Amino acid sequence: MQESLFISRVQFVEHGQMMEDLKKGNLFATIVWITKSQLLKTTYNKEEIRMSIFNDQLTDLERKILTVLQHNNKKGRIPSLTELQFRLGHSGDEIQEIVNDLIERRWIEVEDGEWIVIRKLF
Repeated sequence: MQESLFISRVQFVEHGQMMEDLKKGNLFATIVWITKSQLLKTTYNKEEIRMSIFNDQLTDLERKILTVLQHNNKKGRIPSLTELQFRLGHSGDEIQEIVNDLIERRWIEVEDGEWIVIRKLF
């Protein structure tokens, strides 16, 4: 089912149509910039597709962390780990572990010791 959905989303992009969920950056947004000729030259095995989908999916807590960070980034400030604990109701260790994972997956970047959201949710 997911593989056929993946193919249909690629076909929409090939025909130049911009779907609302692609604009919002959810799990198939990374395919937007692949042109038809690149797609024909490129082959993906199932594991690469699964990994790509996994890297773009977010849990509810990951989404909440990104939302708080992005909202604060817009205001020009960075929330502390203590503030995230207070707002989200989770332990500092759990939040730090998730933030580290989001950094690894390139959702967040560290600039001068501050967390900056680089892949926007909204």
